Amino acid sequence: MALPLEDVLLPATLPTAFRLKQVITSYQGPLLRLEGLSGGAAAASTMTGSEAVASVRAHGIRALAVDVPAGSGAVQVTVTLYSLAGRPVRILVDQAADPGAYVVGWDGNDSTGRPAQPGVYIAVMTAGTYRGVQRLLLK
Repeated sequence: MALPLEDVLLPATLPTAFRLKQVITSYQGPLLRLEGLSGGAAAASTMTGSEAVASVRAHGIRALAVDVPAGSGAVQVTVTLYSLAGRPVRILVDQAADPGAYVVGWDGNDSTGRPAQPGVYIAVMTAGTYRGVQRLLLK
C-alpha cells in the first residue's frame, strides 16, 4: 500500500534549492503545500524498503515532491509529463508557487481525461532557470 499523504517526509524548514523528486504516496491531486501537515514537523515513515518496493510494483510511482527555495519569492512552476517518445501527455502544474515544499500527484489520465497507457513517463519541472527531470511509472 502506498504511503498516505500524512506519511510523506516533511521538511522541518523551507527548502534551500529547487528540487523535483519521486514520492511514494497515494495522493493524486493538484499541487499541495505540505507545511502544516503532521504539526509542521518531519513525519517518520513507517514503510520499510521491501514495503516500498511492493508498493511501487503494485501501484507505480505517480507523485512528485516539488521544492521552491526560501528567498526565491513566488515563482512560476510548470510540471509537464511526456511519453518516452517525447510527446506531451499532460501538464500537472502551471502556477505561481511561494517558497515551500509541495506534492503533486497524477491520476493516470492524459490531458483529455482518458487513461494513459501503463508504462514509464518523464516529468519535467521548470521554475525560473531550474529544470528538473524525474520518471513516473504508471501501472
